[in-house]
Amino acid sequence: MVEAPREKAGRRDRPRARGRAARAIAAVIGSAIALALGALAVACNGGQRFPVCRSNAECVERDAGAATVCFNLKCVECRYDTDCQAGQVCSATQSCQGISDHARGPEVDAGPVRWEESTWAECAEKCKEPSCLKKCSEKFEQR
Repeated sequence: MVEAPREKAGRRDRPRARGRAARAIAAVIGSAIALALGALAVACNGGQRFPVCRSNAECVERDAGAATVCFNLKCVECRYDTDCQAGQVCSATQSCQGISDHARGPEVDAGPVRWEESTWAECAEKCKEPSCLKKCSEKFEQR
């Protein structure tokens, strides 16, 4: 009988060792990829940079009742005037505004309107001093 050299016997064990090492490396790499994908998913969705809604319930849950309507995949305060309280309307930015604010717009209130006198008599009625009467006379002589 001829015995096989010991070196060949050692070679037979090496592929199994390589297989175990390769599986261990593959498991580590797979775990790292899964962890990276999980972190990416949390970073993208958890940050809520561009939150998307699919129902009004999601908006109520997410914004604690501030924006209660899901419109165009975005949580807004209103979509129609009926979504706002009494005395308010839904603006173009989907937020409720008071009717008086909506009608006036952004301009600043200039105060009460002052009407000028149309005759010398109207002007003279408001005067208490002679200098005022003189101004009224000058004003209506020019016309």
